[in-house]
Amino acid sequence: IRAAADYMMGRYHDAHNVLASGMFDSDAHAALWRGLIEEALDNQQAARDSLTLAETVLPHYPADWQSRARTAQANAALAIGRLEEADAALSKLPHDMPKPLLLDAELARAKLYSRENRLRDAFALFDAVEQSGDDRAEANAIYDHVEAGLATNKMKPDVAIDMLEKLRFRWRGDALEL
Repeated sequence: IRAAADYMMGRYHDAHNVLASGMFDSDAHAALWRGLIEEALDNQQAARDSLTLAETVLPHYPADWQSRARTAQANAALAIGRLEEADAALSKLPHDMPKPLLLDAELARAKLYSRENRLRDAFALFDAVEQSGDDRAEANAIYDHVEAGLATNKMKPDVAIDMLEKLRFRWRGDALEL
């Protein structure tokens, strides 16, 4: 419970330390929280491993937590190059997600499409999230859009620089800023 509370308050290192004990290694519920925490700390392989272990208990959680876990699974899988796993995680998303969670899922889907060279679909999703009215999601969408555009040579470096310069003054205070 303490790890879950720390995670919800954004205290990811504290949450990680709570679950670091070996007594949680075979607990699928602890694995869910470990996976979410590791993904937030950008430890993608550990997040993937933990969320895979948590698969059996995930249906017992409310739809919003299932959404967070599935999106974290997709992001972790994308980070380590497992596109099929990312697609599978996104296909299991609940249909009744709150807007912020839907936007996070759409960003993960856009990144997946980009990696699959479905660029028209990817850039359409990035554009939609950039116009969503959610500042956090918009900032992440701009950054991911620039990354995808540069990786696929669909964006010129001077355009990317301009977009990132504007983003620099628009978003502050988390890992995206760094």
